[in-house]
Amino acid sequence: MVPETKIKVVEKVKVVNKVEYVKQAVHGEIWEPAVYFGFDLSSLNASEQARLDRDMLVLKKNPSLKLSVQAFTDSKGSQAYNRQLALRRQQTVVDYFMDKGLSRDRILVSPLGEELPILGDTKAERVINRRVELMLLDASGRPLSLAVQPKATSFNAPFPVK
Repeated sequence: MVPETKIKVVEKVKVVNKVEYVKQAVHGEIWEPAVYFGFDLSSLNASEQARLDRDMLVLKKNPSLKLSVQAFTDSKGSQAYNRQLALRRQQTVVDYFMDKGLSRDRILVSPLGEELPILGDTKAERVINRRVELMLLDASGRPLSLAVQPKATSFNAPFPVK
């Protein structure tokens, strides 16, 4: 007869008060996975332009890679308005990359509006939801596997974006 083994499940939960994103390395380069926008804005401030400039360096060094651009808003305003705002944000990012020399045929787009929020609906959480996500794709359009380096320098999503 096998003795009965008692199993005790212990879970540790760490509460995090801020959202942190880990910068990801692509062949030794840093990839910024998102840019953020102020409330009801579709223009990029200087720090968000700098993020896109760093991503453009990766795209220039890897000409076979494509870029997926997905635009989001927070939940303030009507769904129809937010869809249009997401389109404007998406176009701002696409235009920025094209102005820097990226060919339009390397860019795939998805304006999602207020759908798929990352966080809830508090003032601080809405800042994170007002974003354009940037995903690297291989030559066939499949998401690229990126190595996450947990000990790499992380950055905090900006608050507030103006």
